[in-house]
Amino acid sequence: MSDASKSTGKKAPGVIAPVVNLKRARVKPIVPSNALNPFSKSA
Repeated sequence: MSDASKSTGKKAPGVIAPVVNLKRARVKPIVPSNALNPFSKSA
């Protein structure tokens, strides 16, 4: 029982961390890319 509890606790944050990072990495580069890239608007 104790092992299962620890395994779930470690898995939950381990999976959430990368998910948040992916969301941030996807949103961050898209905004500045379009704002700083005049070619994007031109094209």
